[in-house]
Amino acid sequence: MTGNKEALQAVREMDEEVDVLYKHLVNYLAEVSKLQLNEYQTQKMMKLMAAVNDLEQIGDVIEISLVDLGEKRIKKGFKISEATQKVINTVHVVVSDALKAAVRAVVEEDNDFAARVISMKTDMNRLVEQAGMHQAKRLVSEDSGKFEAYSVEVDIIEKLKRIYYHAKRMAKTVVETEEEKVEIKEAA
Repeated sequence: MTGNKEALQAVREMDEEVDVLYKHLVNYLAEVSKLQLNEYQTQKMMKLMAAVNDLEQIGDVIEISLVDLGEKRIKKGFKISEATQKVINTVHVVVSDALKAAVRAVVEEDNDFAARVISMKTDMNRLVEQAGMHQAKRLVSEDSGKFEAYSVEVDIIEKLKRIYYHAKRMAKTVVETEEEKVEIKEAA
């Protein structure tokens, strides 16, 4: 929302590290899948693969979409108002918390963290709705360049919403894994 070209390029380069880690994780999980796994282990491996894929998708949203929006802001030469930054930052904080909790849920197989992420959906929807109302008010303001700013701001919020979606999917892999554990125990 406020960074310069160099800062945006630094963010883009961070995704290269994510891509390397993603490749290593996928290769590792591919090797694990070659082992003689029972049904529970196979399901767990598939859930880990899904979580890793969601992390990669989040990296792509940041690297491609959000960085491109920052570059568009710079190219068009407008600033995002402080009020709008506050709205977007509120959504960002919730999304960041959800992502951290989702990663922790997957790494620690923590059902409570997973449930927390999933339950954030109502708050996310409310925040996105509030952001939409703020944007609608902004669009009718007298600011020059309001459409370009509006377009970028709405896209930022949409991309943050998409990151939450992937975090929620990651969390659901933990909840489903817990349910599968119960099913397997009951079947045994």
